[in-house]
Amino acid sequence: MNTASAGSEIGWQSATPPGALRFTFPGVPAQVREARKLVEKLFAGTGREDDAGLIIDELANNSILYTRSGEPGGWFGVELAFGTLVRIGVVDLGGAGWLIGEARPRRDDTRAGDDFAGLDDPDLDGISLGGRGLSIVARLAVTTGACGSDDRGHFVWADLALPSDTERTTTKTLALLVP
Repeated sequence: MNTASAGSEIGWQSATPPGALRFTFPGVPAQVREARKLVEKLFAGTGREDDAGLIIDELANNSILYTRSGEPGGWFGVELAFGTLVRIGVVDLGGAGWLIGEARPRRDDTRAGDDFAGLDDPDLDGISLGGRGLSIVARLAVTTGACGSDDRGHFVWADLALPSDTERTTTKTLALLVP
């Protein structure tokens, strides 16, 4: 299982399966941006760099918003596994009582700096501004999934297809990075 059950960043990274890359990040919003930049850079030239970036952004944000990964000292991991499809996944530390993707109470508190603060588009009346990210991920991916538990951590992933003309070149290039 790809969850954080190893208990530490080092333990999780040391268990990297063949054909995969793993990276860990502190569980803070600025590091979600760093994870996105890294993934977009790795996917550069594939035509799917924006999609891969959006997927990792959504999954990593969910990990720090809804699990212990976002608590002080928390972390999240990014895994990229290469095969016919590229699996883009995030591991979290579990807990927090919500399964990612499960309906949860809406927060009514608008935080300072919220991109949606003061939004008054009448077309959005009555529509929650949160909760659509995983739907977008599902539309971009061939398949998505999750495993794990609140105790051991979760692994949430999306399998992304690469355009056939870039698949061989990208797979060869990315394979050079895989230990």
